[in-house]
Amino acid sequence: MRAADDAVAMLDQFSEFSAIEQGALQSHPQGVDVRDVLDGVAAKSCQLKARDAVDKRLTTLEGLATGDKLHPVQQAFLENPLQCCWCMTGHVMTAVGFLEVNPAPSAAQVDEAMDVNYCRCGGYNNVRKNVVRAAELLREGV
Repeated sequence: MRAADDAVAMLDQFSEFSAIEQGALQSHPQGVDVRDVLDGVAAKSCQLKARDAVDKRLTTLEGLATGDKLHPVQQAFLENPLQCCWCMTGHVMTAVGFLEVNPAPSAAQVDEAMDVNYCRCGGYNNVRKNVVRAAELLREGV
């Protein structure tokens, strides 16, 4: 296996160095893609260069759960799933980064933060409900 190339997008690094199936590693021009949280900020794997992640805390969807216990954001989206889930990864990871910096957001703040993701089913009301619920779960320490 070759060493990580610092000029290559993290999305490409994941496909080479991880057990994540290639089908899960997709990018879309409308902004729905594999998202990560880099030092508490949501970032697109297709645009994030490996060199930008050096010495930083990088969290992927696969790294959110602790053993069998889902992250509160994952739990909220499981309680109220979206229709087709095409956009789920982007919404979950954006919500994780957003709630790290704003643990008690208003509905308007949620809408603004989540606006970077496209939902082709139009499930934005459920996205808002899920992020608000996730914030509640985080505050409860669930």
